[in-house]
Amino acid sequence: MVLTQLPQWILIQATIGLAISYTPPNANIARSAAAIAIIALAMSVQIEALLPGRDIRAAGPIAAMGWVNVLNGIELLLLSRVSYAAQVEWEKTQPKVSAPTLQLTWAFWMPYNYRRVRTPWQIRRLPCFKRNEPGYVPGKGRFLATCAGKAVLCGLLIGIFTVDLRYPGLEEQLSILWGQQDVPVLHRVLVQTSFMVPFAVLIRAVIVGVYSVMALSCVGLGISEPVLWPPISGSLFDAWSIRRLWGLTWHQMLRTCLSSNINFVFSVLRIPSSSVVAYILRLVLVFALSGLVHLGMDLGFSVPIKDSGALYFFTLQAFGMMFEQLVDYIWSTVFGKSTRTGIAGRIVGYLWVVGFLAATAPTWLVPVIKAVYYGGERVPLPMHLGWGVLLA
Repeated sequence: MVLTQLPQWILIQATIGLAISYTPPNANIARSAAAIAIIALAMSVQIEALLPGRDIRAAGPIAAMGWVNVLNGIELLLLSRVSYAAQVEWEKTQPKVSAPTLQLTWAFWMPYNYRRVRTPWQIRRLPCFKRNEPGYVPGKGRFLATCAGKAVLCGLLIGIFTVDLRYPGLEEQLSILWGQQDVPVLHRVLVQTSFMVPFAVLIRAVIVGVYSVMALSCVGLGISEPVLWPPISGSLFDAWSIRRLWGLTWHQMLRTCLSSNINFVFSVLRIPSSSVVAYILRLVLVFALSGLVHLGMDLGFSVPIKDSGALYFFTLQAFGMMFEQLVDYIWSTVFGKSTRTGIAGRIVGYLWVVGFLAATAPTWLVPVIKAVYYGGERVPLPMHLGWGVLLA
């Protein structure tokens, strides 16, 4: 079933790339037609993800990325009005660019360049190869070795942190996770956390692993250079707040397409961008839109729409950020300094992030684990089973 999704998914990207490369920025009819076409294709991909017999491990992510590509396409086609001519003009100003990118190559590369790397539209806060040397780019050999190492490590983590459904004790712990057993609240919280941590590791391993394999393939085959493949994610050590978690540590592939589409809605509704209300509304809507994208993935995993917690989880992240800002404001007003100027402040920040995610993540991830389990697929290995730690 994945094979029936992929051609349509790839066609979405090809439609976007050819349209932005071979039509001028003001070609409203052609670009609008391309936008309508990719929406129809994404709907087709989503429908395929709901049909019986599909591989739910791949159907969900492919469906979600189909909607990401729609938002990305609308941003490229109609909002930023990206064009090959603008790329060429920008490259003329870059000292390290010896020759302009070939137009057809650019057409098929740009839709996959979610962070707009090495373009006039590159996102802010792009992760660097070296934190203390922002302009550093590794040589080809070092880059390939690093990508290969990351791919192998991520593959090992996926194998270690997932288990077969017959794993001893798994069924009992899953029944606690789903609320089918009457156990003390602390016991349930510990079981939830025991599942959530390896699930988070798995999500990051899949993202980093897939990205590393793609980078390894493209650079290894001479299709692109290492400079086009900066790290997909920031350091975990930067995640001492919810804002930094989603703005630095996590991948930024959705940043541009989400914020640009919400900003467009604000401009249509003529909502002032400088007001506090507008800031709060924009923050909530950006995360809510991310939740809707992930809802498409949940449906592909066979999670009933009424049970999906994707929208709830991602919307809560916005409120977590606002709570942080409120605390920072009160603290700086009273004490005259930031809450995280020292090591102690950052430690408190890490504990806050872990606690907030432990409280909110189960609303999204527990239904996903349940759907994957009933679909006969491997599930995350809870820490206390894998490491022999018994819960009282």
